[in-house]
Amino acid sequence: MNMDYCRQVERWGVFEASLRGRQDGNPFTDYSIAARFTGRDETVDVFGFYDGNGVYKVRFMPGFCGSYQFTVQGTFSGQTETGSFEVVPAAQNNHGPVRTIGFHFAYEDGTPYYPV
Repeated sequence: MNMDYCRQVERWGVFEASLRGRQDGNPFTDYSIAARFTGRDETVDVFGFYDGNGVYKVRFMPGFCGSYQFTVQGTFSGQTETGSFEVVPAAQNNHGPVRTIGFHFAYEDGTPYYPV
């Protein structure tokens, strides 16, 4: 199978893998794709989606730096695909997802978030 993905992503960035798969029937509803991402500090299961022209995708936002391994499987293909990538520190303007801290909002790194 053909799998395309970056071997390096920054913390709180978007990792994306693209895989070729079945197109017959209705690929948006007839087939599934899912992945498990495992790093030293987390294991996350995600569902993927059909992106058109026989391409299926899975996306993941890593929360920690270090090495991650992943496995992709589903009815979109008869194969299980595996891979790995490295997560590097977040860039200066990447503060992570917004969370609630008490009665306030803040980015994952603690930087205050003001929605207005």
